[in-house]
Amino acid sequence: MGKRILSGALIVAFTLPMLVFSSTGILNTLVALISAVCLYEALIVTKYVEAKHIMVFSLLLAVTVPFVTDLSRRGIVIWMALYAFVMFILIIVNFPKFKFQHICVVFMLSLVIPYFFSNIVFLRRFDGGGYYICLVFIGAWFSDTAALLFGMLFGRHKLCPNISPKKTVEGSIGGVVGATLGYLLFGLVVERFCGVTVNYLILVIAGALASGAAQLGDLSASVIKRTFGVKDFGKLIPGHGGMLDRFDSVLFVAPYLVAMVSFFPFLKGGIVW
Repeated sequence: MGKRILSGALIVAFTLPMLVFSSTGILNTLVALISAVCLYEALIVTKYVEAKHIMVFSLLLAVTVPFVTDLSRRGIVIWMALYAFVMFILIIVNFPKFKFQHICVVFMLSLVIPYFFSNIVFLRRFDGGGYYICLVFIGAWFSDTAALLFGMLFGRHKLCPNISPKKTVEGSIGGVVGATLGYLLFGLVVERFCGVTVNYLILVIAGALASGAAQLGDLSASVIKRTFGVKDFGKLIPGHGGMLDRFDSVLFVAPYLVAMVSFFPFLKGGIVW
C-alpha cells in the first residue's frame, strides 16, 4: 500500500503541473507519450504484438492523434480513414494469419485510447481550460482512491465479481463521494486563491458523474485484462502496474468533461466560475 501511495503521489506531482501549465506543444507531446505507452501495453496484453508492422502503425497513430486534434474536423476524419484503409490492407495481405477479429481488436484500441486521451487537448481550448484539465484528474484519482478505501473498510457486496472480484458496491459509492468532495475542495481552492466565482451545485453534479465515468473506465480496462488473462497491463509503475492501470479512469473522464462542456451551454465556464 505504501509503495502504491508513494508512486501515485509522484505521478500526480509530475503529470498534473505538466498538463495544466505547459504550452500547447508540450501538452500535446505529453498526451501523445501517455497514449502511446498505454496503447502499447494494451496491445501487448492482447498478444498481437507479434504483428510488428501493425504495432508500429498503431503507435504512430497514437503519437500523432493529439497533434491532429489541432486540425480541422476534416483533417481528423481523413486521418481516421487512412488508418482504416491501412488496417484492411494488412488483413488482405496477411490473411489468414491475421483474421478480421484480430484487426478489430487492434483497431478499436488504437482509436479509443489516443482519441479519448486527446480530449485533454480539447479541454485546453475552452476558457479556463487549465481548470478543466485539473478536474479530469481530480475526478479520476479521487474516485479511485476513495473507492479503494471505502471498499477496504466497508465493502460487503460485490459490484461486478466476474470482471473485478475485489470491487464492491460500497467502494463504488465511496468513489462517487470522493470525486464529489474532490471537486468541492477544488472549487474552494480556486475561489479562494484564483479569484473566481464557483457554482458549487454544478461541481457536485459534475463530480458525481465524473466518478461514474472513472469507474466505467476502470471496469472497461478490467474487461480487457480478464479477457486475455492478465492481472495488470505492465509493471512500469510500482504498486499500480502499467501506465494504463493508472490512467484507465482518466481515459474516460476526459471525454466526459468535453461532452459536458460542449453539449450543455449552461455548463461552459459554469463548472468552475
